[in-house]
Amino acid sequence: MRRLSAHLGVVTGLIVLAAAFGACAVGGGTSGTTTGGPTPTATPIPCATRATTTATVWNESDKQIHGSIGGAAPTILSNFHYPLGLPDESFEAATETLGRMTVSPDGHHIGVIVNVYVPNARGFYPYVVDTTTHAVTRVGTISGYDPSSNEPRQLTWADNQTLLIFPGIRGVPSTDPAYSYDITTAAVTPLPGLTGVVEGVARCGVLFYMDFTERTTYSDADHTRVFNERIHRYNLASHTEIGSPLTIGDAFTWGGAEGDIFYPGWDVTRDGSRLAWQHAAVASGQVITSSFQSANADGSGLGAILTGPPAATAHSMAALAISADGSLVAVTGAAPSPTVITGPISGGGGIRYYTPDTDAPPAWLPDGSGFLAGGDAFTAGVNQYLLATALDGSGRAHGTVAHATGYYPATLP
Repeated sequence: MRRLSAHLGVVTGLIVLAAAFGACAVGGGTSGTTTGGPTPTATPIPCATRATTTATVWNESDKQIHGSIGGAAPTILSNFHYPLGLPDESFEAATETLGRMTVSPDGHHIGVIVNVYVPNARGFYPYVVDTTTHAVTRVGTISGYDPSSNEPRQLTWADNQTLLIFPGIRGVPSTDPAYSYDITTAAVTPLPGLTGVVEGVARCGVLFYMDFTERTTYSDADHTRVFNERIHRYNLASHTEIGSPLTIGDAFTWGGAEGDIFYPGWDVTRDGSRLAWQHAAVASGQVITSSFQSANADGSGLGAILTGPPAATAHSMAALAISADGSLVAVTGAAPSPTVITGPISGGGGIRYYTPDTDAPPAWLPDGSGFLAGGDAFTAGVNQYLLATALDGSGRAHGTVAHATGYYPATLP
């Protein structure tokens, strides 16, 4: 749901600099470990998901998708007619909204989630939008669940005609399947060997996906449950796992969280060669310590990034995106304020802070000049943060409102 993912009131106790996270041992199963290396493949994997155009899109007032494809003037790109005839719409006080989106590499289609909110639950229904005709098509009869208020990336394009779908999980461990959808044949097919996928992104024929495994339950007042958050690599041609999963930190829930699982953000460079993530550790009472890290896709070459305060002391689960050229990382929701940060993926200096704060996921502009991010969890509005903006007296660059009634921007480089 669109709730404040900084989960104010959840984090208690001292916030501690997690400098110890700067080095990860080789091993398995515990927070902060990396395991294995890539399994060699017989043939090179094509970069099927590399963009061949540019796109900047957002959902307008939670009802239609607006945006620009290939540099054209912004326009309405979808033609949703409400009600949509979805099962959850029959509930009293049901509310429909558009969720996170993903644009096909050629810009011809958009995958988007239609959310139907009912008391204490969210119905998940994937759709495909044709950006030329504006026609909207529901993906088979797939429906699902939101495993977190982070609004996970539950859609990604494997190529220009294949949308991958992760309908969410019902508990940990999960056996819920993942699917591929062919926009030409309308065929929905389970992805072999993939279950329990929370979110994922496709890069050059490889699906990078995230799942959870149980770690511990604390005997505190809220019965805090902590999970290992792991990143896997999956060859979309051979339907096989590449190497071993990389454990990037802790995720958690507690007795009053209504099933939501809060987890750190992560992203992959466009060529699939390097990862960046927030490494969080969760203690009893939901005390979070964290740092930011990057590494090669197999976990080698690990290094600390965004090491200056307050990024290094973030005590909330942040969102993260890597620029199209793979050089910079944008972070949002890294409480305490300022929560919006950029810095080089290689580490070192060059860290910049921005205002206003936001916890909505960032989306880099196609020209790399900055990024977009929505307002807070309750407020419409897409802000634009530019790298060239001069700093004010507090050392922060001011963002501007790009789309006053928009949500969930998505872009292609």
